[in-house]
Amino acid sequence: MSSTKALIYGKAGLKDGQTPNVDVENLKNANLFERGLVIDTISDVSLRDEVPSSLRQDQKERFPLAPRNSIVCRLITTGDNLSTDADIVCYPFFSSHFALPVKSGEQVWIFRTKALSDDKGEVTYWLSRVSDMLPLEDVNFTPFTRSSLTTGSMKSQRILGFPNGNPAAAGGSLISGDDSALKNVIQGSVERSQFKLEPIPRLTKRPGDLVIQGSNNALISLGTDRGWDFKTRPDNPKKSNSTPNPESSPLETKSGAIDIVAGRGRYFDTDEKKIKATRKKDSKTVKNSTQPLIAKNALEKFETDKNPAQVEKLENERDTTLNSDHNRKMNPGEGDPDFLVDASRIYIAENTKIDVKLGLDQVIPKAFFKDFKPQEGPSIAVKADHVRIVARKNKIEKVKNKEPGDPNFKEVNGSIRIVKEGNNKETLASIIIEPDGTIQISGSKIFLGRTPDDGGAGGGPGDGKSQPYVKYKDLEDIWKDFMKEMSTFCDNMTAAPTPGFGSPSPKIDAAVAALKVAISAKHKKAIEKVQSKRIFGE
Repeated sequence: MSSTKALIYGKAGLKDGQTPNVDVENLKNANLFERGLVIDTISDVSLRDEVPSSLRQDQKERFPLAPRNSIVCRLITTGDNLSTDADIVCYPFFSSHFALPVKSGEQVWIFRTKALSDDKGEVTYWLSRVSDMLPLEDVNFTPFTRSSLTTGSMKSQRILGFPNGNPAAAGGSLISGDDSALKNVIQGSVERSQFKLEPIPRLTKRPGDLVIQGSNNALISLGTDRGWDFKTRPDNPKKSNSTPNPESSPLETKSGAIDIVAGRGRYFDTDEKKIKATRKKDSKTVKNSTQPLIAKNALEKFETDKNPAQVEKLENERDTTLNSDHNRKMNPGEGDPDFLVDASRIYIAENTKIDVKLGLDQVIPKAFFKDFKPQEGPSIAVKADHVRIVARKNKIEKVKNKEPGDPNFKEVNGSIRIVKEGNNKETLASIIIEPDGTIQISGSKIFLGRTPDDGGAGGGPGDGKSQPYVKYKDLEDIWKDFMKEMSTFCDNMTAAPTPGFGSPSPKIDAAVAALKVAISAKHKKAIEKVQSKRIFGE
């Protein structure tokens, strides 16, 4: 017997013929959690100037004390849903270390430490947003009162509204007011400007993954190595890439991965043509894309079309049966990780073919020395349209009036180190940027520029026809020695006597011969010392 039952019935439980206590029976039928409608959110406490009039009297003094991420809530499973002055303040169940998203108009689970007690003397908590069925669940905004099915004919207009209906009471209202009451709650939030309604691709996770995502296409996935890449594209796939291909890409051991990504699917437009595109089962979605299907709702905003089967039924007036698997089979690659298209990503993998994933086995410059080989193994990758690495320097002229006026604000002058480990005289390579602005590039060989195959100048004696860079000191020595030889030649030529008309001058001949010997024996060989053995370019 469970501890709860033992507490209610006693350790021996009910005896034969013993009648259960009425209060116990009521407890058995009581809700473990209540369900509530979010009337408003309390995230920015600085905006809380007026206490909502819809709050119950005993809750009004709790409102200004509510911590961030609290909500004003209307209980809809206790009979208070039609009241306009019975709202309560609910604190977040989780501490501020873990703040869950919720928006006005969504529904949440409500928890009290004593389920059957009078809640006037104790704090009420909200646990999380309620999850809903496949045709309604949306990480951006879940419209709980919207019907998952539709009636009507092919001429019917599909309206994705926010009706004030109560699924628990046929024909009844969810809250007091007309059919626009729920829409007014959504639009009337004090913090409405802090949230954006938009289409967000749905992610198909693997069973062992832990996924944390916000409401606007940003997530962190702690899972295993996966994702569409340059070679394997989502060309109307039959399934998500969460299910590995056992032949070409089986799920391996030691393949843990952390995927931090914003902007999955990315290039989905919101024009009328896209909205009216067919949703028939055999229709194709956008080629090579993980974008969602798009629909427009009654707020004149765009959202992910979570119920394409509804459109199919409108398009097939004579078909009285709704294809039950249509919503599951349509666009299965939606929201899958895509290393080619997704907007911005930091990817940390225990073992992956990182260059293949990023396409660096195909989109990479021609090597001067030897071809670059795709690497695999433990990897970290950063990809976005614009990538920045910044080492801080404060108290500079450009920002002197924008920095904190705190006396503890200390001066910082940062540095950058990019290091490939190795032995000093062999495989060690690095780019070092010092606080004084010094940049040092070190490596066994350093190539700057492009090969002739990629449009570089070429023509040099180095690898890939690269040009060895000139070392100043050696070039200086050559020119000084050469200038010295020329100066000596000139001195020897000065006032050289002529033995007679048409006869050679012995002194001139001797000076010319000495210069030729110096050029041939010394200066030509010295040129080889000028070229760098480490730095090359085009």
